[in-house]
Amino acid sequence: MKSIKNNLFIVFIIALMVMVSACTTEKNDEKTDLNKTIRSNKIDMVVTDLVVSNSQSEKKDTIMLEVEMEFKNNSKSDYGIGAHDFKVKDQDGKIHDVYGMEPDNFGDVLPPGKSMKGTGYYEVPKNTKNVSFIYQPKEESLAEWKLTVPERKR
Repeated sequence: MKSIKNNLFIVFIIALMVMVSACTTEKNDEKTDLNKTIRSNKIDMVVTDLVVSNSQSEKKDTIMLEVEMEFKNNSKSDYGIGAHDFKVKDQDGKIHDVYGMEPDNFGDVLPPGKSMKGTGYYEVPKNTKNVSFIYQPKEESLAEWKLTVPERKR
């Protein structure tokens, strides 16, 4: 009788470990390019964090998406880069430009060999779950990250 109870206990523990492992794997399989470095024009760019805060405009049903980035200039010349060079495309295909009324949007000239950090602010609909974050300094898209919008708010 003890042998059957011990065997059932072992089977229960193994089943519990498999279930916990499956739940953990689901979260890790979430498709996101957060912390993925992309090089464009000899500039390394990485989205380091994505934060949701309350929208600053009078539009209802919107949130502010704060995209935190890091850059490194690997070229031999100065490189101008700013939040206005990036666009957010929501899951419905709608493009959202930088929120121009936010004074903290990053923008600067990056000297050769130097790095910088910055945050861009983009107003998107409240129901936005996934976005493409696109580096498009002119007409052509030069880099793109697929990102999952977090539920947390700042």
